[in-house]
Amino acid sequence: MHNKYNDLFDTLVKSYYNGNFEETLSTIMVCHEISPQETFKIITSLCGVSLEFDNNYIYNIKKAITNYSVNKRLIEKLDSCSLSCKKEGEEKYKCQLSCPFDAIMYDNDNKTTYINYDLCVGCGLCVDSCKEGKILDKVDFIPILDLVKNNKTVIAAVAPAIIGQFGENVTLDQLRSAFIKIGFSDMVEVAFAADMITIKEAVEFNNHVNSPKDLMITSCCCPMWVGMLKKVYKELVPDLSPSVSPMIGTGRVIKKLNPDAKVVF
Repeated sequence: MHNKYNDLFDTLVKSYYNGNFEETLSTIMVCHEISPQETFKIITSLCGVSLEFDNNYIYNIKKAITNYSVNKRLIEKLDSCSLSCKKEGEEKYKCQLSCPFDAIMYDNDNKTTYINYDLCVGCGLCVDSCKEGKILDKVDFIPILDLVKNNKTVIAAVAPAIIGQFGENVTLDQLRSAFIKIGFSDMVEVAFAADMITIKEAVEFNNHVNSPKDLMITSCCCPMWVGMLKKVYKELVPDLSPSVSPMIGTGRVIKKLNPDAKVVF
C-alpha cells in the first residue's frame, strides 16, 4: 500500500470496526478532490475488493467485503496519471522502469500507461515506484476484520520467520495467545506443511530425475514465483515441481479438518 493512503486506510478500518462504515464512506465520497469513480477505486482497493462505481456503491462494497473472494488481480492502475515522472531523455516512465517483466505498456491513443495482466505477476514494484500513488495494490485486511467481527472460524497460518519479528523474548505460545486475543480462532505454523512437502518433493525428485540431463525445480514456496514461470519462463514449467507451497498445503489441511474455517496467511 502506498504511504499516501495510510490515513485513509486507518479511517476505513476504524469505521468498519466501530460500525460507522456507511457514514464514513458517504463523507469520503462527498469530500473527494478527484472524480467519484477514481475515489471509489482507491477505496475498494484499500478494502481488498473490485467493484465499479454506481449509485448503490455503499451496499455493493459492504456486500463485496462480506462475500469476499480472492482477487486474481492484485495490482490496479488509476486512469488519471499525469505521466510527469519520466526524465528528459528517457524512453520509459518510472513504473515501466521498475517492472522486471515489462508488464506496463504505453497506450499511444490515450496517452497513458496501462498494465498488461498477461505479463504482470503482482510483485508490486510498480506500486512503490509511483510517487503519485496512481498504482494500487489490494489490501485484504478489512475482509479479515469482517470475519473476526462476525465470530467466524479464522485460523492464522504463520510463516517460520514470525519468530524473529518480535524479539528473542517472545515465544510462539505467546504469539498464539495474542492472535486468539485479537479475535482469531487459533494459530498454526506453516512449517509443519513445509516438512510434509519436503518429503513429497523428495519422492517427486526421485521419480523425475533419472539422468544428468533431467531437471527439477523444487522451489515451490512462492505462488507468485511459480506464476512468473508460467507467464515469463514457460519453457521451465515442465521441470517445475507439481507440489503446492507450504502456505497452500497448510490451508488445505485446515480445510480438510474444518471446511468452514477461513485461513489467513
